[in-house]
Amino acid sequence: MHAYPDGTRAEPDKPRKQLGSEGNVRFLNSVRLWDFIEEREQRGVAQPQDDEVSELRELFMQMSGPGREESSGVSAQP
Repeated sequence: MHAYPDGTRAEPDKPRKQLGSEGNVRFLNSVRLWDFIEEREQRGVAQPQDDEVSELRELFMQMSGPGREESSGVSAQP
């Protein structure tokens, strides 16, 4: 609890709202760094699906394919 220099008690602040990653609203009075870190570690990270990774790999290969080499070869010639 907090008190002012004249001895009167300070009213606690209203709880802050925080929007979680799942879209839920949490009310926080205070957050300790360690608690925040532990919560993040326990949540885990969603792993991408194999088909999404394959699709992104194919898209990358198309974007960086021979078309780029041909255009760079043409611009390099006098």
